[in-house]
Amino acid sequence: PASSANLGPCFDCAGIAFPLYNIVKVKKTDDKNIKVIIDENNDVRTFINDDGSVDENNKILEILKNKNLIAIDQDKRGMQGKRIFTNGLTDIIVKPLENRELAICFLNKTNESKHLVLPTSKIHNEPYVDLPISKEYSICDLWENENFTITDSIECNVEPHGVKVYRVKAI
Repeated sequence: PASSANLGPCFDCAGIAFPLYNIVKVKKTDDKNIKVIIDENNDVRTFINDDGSVDENNKILEILKNKNLIAIDQDKRGMQGKRIFTNGLTDIIVKPLENRELAICFLNKTNESKHLVLPTSKIHNEPYVDLPISKEYSICDLWENENFTITDSIECNVEPHGVKVYRVKAI
């Protein structure tokens, strides 16, 4: 499958696999030539409608064009994401950003939804993180482009084999 590893959006330590691939069959014909057959079910050409316009409703294309996630990957500090929690089934990854902000990725590797909680005190115990201590934090859900405020912990429900990615800023 295709992945985000070389496309930009994510943390440079976690990737997303997309159901996007080409199946190529090579067949020798009777006249000793080679015929190449491409399965078009998961082809990047599906990003284009029959009339030549871009299919803006294509879910994979939406992921690849997510400007919020691309900004995390291309942050000027260039720091690598670091896993601060794992139990083998779920991971929490943090990435320090410019302006003393932080990106946090909650990763669920199971076949069922998981409720994950990250106390702000756990974030501040990480020497890798320079997010200022504050009474409140502004959180932006980078998939949904929704903003909210927290005081003592970030909580989320993560779908099976899914991720939640947040940008965190002290206010």
